[in-house]
Amino acid sequence: MHPYNRLKISIFDSLFTDKSITMNYRLLSVMLFITSLTTTITTAYSQTKGKDFCQQGTMTDVLLEDPEKAAQIHELDDELEAFTQNFEKVSQRSSRANTYVIPVVFHVLHVGGEENISDAQIYDQMRILNLDFNMLNEDLADVVSSFEGIIGDAEITFELAQIDPDGNSTDGIDRINSSETNVGDDGSKLNQWAPTMYLNVWTVDQINGATGAAAYAYLPASAAAYPSIDGIIINHRYIGSIGTSQESRQHTLSHEIGHYLNLKHTWGSTNSPEVSTNCSDDDGVTDTPNCIGTSGSCDLSQISCGSLDNVQNIMDYASCDRMFTEGQVSRMHATLNSAVAGRSNLWSSSNLTNVGLNELVSSNFSADDQVIPESETVNFMDKSQYAITSWAWNFQGGDIQTSTDEDPSVYYNGAGSYDVILTATKGNGSLTTTKENYIMVVPEIGHSVPMTESFEENGVEFWHPNENQVMPEYGWVIDETNGVDGDACMKMNNFGADEGLYYELESTTYDLSVYTTATLTFKYAYARQTSSDLDRITVYASTDFGETWTSRLTQIGPVVATGGTVTSSYTPSSSDWTTASFNITGTSLADAVQFKFEFETGGGNNYYIDDIEITGTNSTVAQLRFPYDGMDERGSNTVLDWQPMSCDEYELQYDTDPNFSNPVSVTQSFIDLTDDTDSEYEATGLTPSETYYWRVRLVVSSVEQTWSDVWSFTVAEDGVGIDDATDENSEISLYPNPANGEVTLQINANQSSATTVQVFDVFGKLVTSQNTEITSGTNNIQFNTQAWKSGVYMVVVNSDEGNSIKKLVVSH
Repeated sequence: MHPYNRLKISIFDSLFTDKSITMNYRLLSVMLFITSLTTTITTAYSQTKGKDFCQQGTMTDVLLEDPEKAAQIHELDDELEAFTQNFEKVSQRSSRANTYVIPVVFHVLHVGGEENISDAQIYDQMRILNLDFNMLNEDLADVVSSFEGIIGDAEITFELAQIDPDGNSTDGIDRINSSETNVGDDGSKLNQWAPTMYLNVWTVDQINGATGAAAYAYLPASAAAYPSIDGIIINHRYIGSIGTSQESRQHTLSHEIGHYLNLKHTWGSTNSPEVSTNCSDDDGVTDTPNCIGTSGSCDLSQISCGSLDNVQNIMDYASCDRMFTEGQVSRMHATLNSAVAGRSNLWSSSNLTNVGLNELVSSNFSADDQVIPESETVNFMDKSQYAITSWAWNFQGGDIQTSTDEDPSVYYNGAGSYDVILTATKGNGSLTTTKENYIMVVPEIGHSVPMTESFEENGVEFWHPNENQVMPEYGWVIDETNGVDGDACMKMNNFGADEGLYYELESTTYDLSVYTTATLTFKYAYARQTSSDLDRITVYASTDFGETWTSRLTQIGPVVATGGTVTSSYTPSSSDWTTASFNITGTSLADAVQFKFEFETGGGNNYYIDDIEITGTNSTVAQLRFPYDGMDERGSNTVLDWQPMSCDEYELQYDTDPNFSNPVSVTQSFIDLTDDTDSEYEATGLTPSETYYWRVRLVVSSVEQTWSDVWSFTVAEDGVGIDDATDENSEISLYPNPANGEVTLQINANQSSATTVQVFDVFGKLVTSQNTEITSGTNNIQFNTQAWKSGVYMVVVNSDEGNSIKKLVVSH
């Protein structure tokens, strides 16, 4: 989940424990004042996008008032237009994103107020740019079907410069204390770095005195005529999605970069949308429908000039901007290959060397999800800098151990926490990044309870600190010295973090179905940093492997500060620790429940948790665990496993009759509430192809309790379960594997033979089967996996030469 700045706090949330009602009312008064102030600020920069929202056209008109310069601008524009038409005709577009790396510098103009935005807000903006211009922004999923087929991947990467014009090291952020932040016009473009080497972005508090104005940039022809003002100037409230900005404004800088790369508004060259005469204007892009434009609305059925409008285009003023088209991408690529305004020099190898972006800077990666259930696929994304030429991945616990793909997909079948390693190479340089316990695979039937987590042994194996890509140096970490008992605890490293960020600590799954009611209790210690900070801690629960989360407890920093106010990095004393808890009832008492501590940074100090406990009132109904109900292809010897529960004895029955007319009955004495031999039994000598039914009940004080649900499983035809199968025939191979479409099964045979090929899913269900006659030599058998669900399959080959089983991973 991307972090968003949520300043408004609902007074109806579950708030506090162990504080007086008077304190609550005082805090609510402060919150109401903040909400009122936030509403005032939001109103000034509302969703409505008037003609001054982007001042590109207005500011260009001012430049054209000089006849001599106007003639030069028109001449340069004609030159670029001719180049663009020729470029598109001969298809000179690059096919690699790393070809177009654009160095960026942010000049932050400020007078010490909120306009002096954080590094994190700028990093967030850079993240969004690289999503927008590489067709990776999540909101692309909302694009209507009429325009899905022409979404353009600009294949442009934006990176903060590492070397400034004087040859000094830089982070690409130039902070300038100047009252020009309150002006925001061309005269406010202070300390411009060479525009043929860097994309200059100035952030200010106001734009040219225009109410509701967000930003403006010049088209390349105007920038070439006036190089001293080349670059983008933008209100800080439209930078990224966190800090002083918000998610609804995150594409504003992408819009301005569109102008910077010679894109007009979708309705044409003016700043005035929703004008009927715009139908006679054009943006020079063939696949953007002629339209009059919108002003902050989002009518996806709008037809203004005889055809459906592409209102979700980033170059419109709609409130649902999402996409560039392929035609717009082609036009931007043409600009990057043209000498007009020096855009072609920006991404040249020599310039990237000069600005520090042509060396291997870092090896890094991210994943689309770090906590997954068993039998799921994780998509990894390379985040190394810059223009990496090769990748060497290593995946602990995955279906593939290594990969040389840029962005591989890996299937994880077994529960546990696993390391991921990436070595990125460019030229003769290589850098390696290892992220320990980066992927946590949680069991489909959760761990047994009661449980206590003191972070002494399991640590991040059972509680996973999800990575925050914006500021990874902060967040949840194991603290080995400041626990309640002087040992380990979990620390939210928050001192010095920028506001408006989210850090998540997510648990494995726990089986709470053994309880009729349950309670989660934890100890915490926390200190504020100032009298105005506002950190927020929310504890969530999920019963669907993190698809949805329900808030169970909320803490606000000013109320729960057990350590007072500390201006340095806080560590707790033994007297600072206190306890919080919440009850779990009803449908939340499921067999796979997860919990999540979410910390929203608000300028406060460090937060610590320890001794997380889950306890409850025991149910008297046994809970089965494995094999899952309906599983096929089990072995003749199959271990039956159930949850440990308080009792004197367990009674197990299994039978081929669902009514248990002639069951095998087993009684085992209770040992303890940990997974042990008392809560499992190996059924041996089972009949091949037979379906068995099984159940368990508890015996308490000699009283037999209610039977559990009845589950079934079926034994494989040969009595060899999928879990037991080994690949004994090296002459059989599958490729590609993982697969998402056509798959080839290659059989190298010594003689002709009648062969049956069957494919089973993980539950043993037959997916497809075919009989064929193989001949001596190499035989290829194809089948298509496109309609299959993602997951693990077993390909079973039976022939006169023997039997073989191959594992196939399907990942769509």
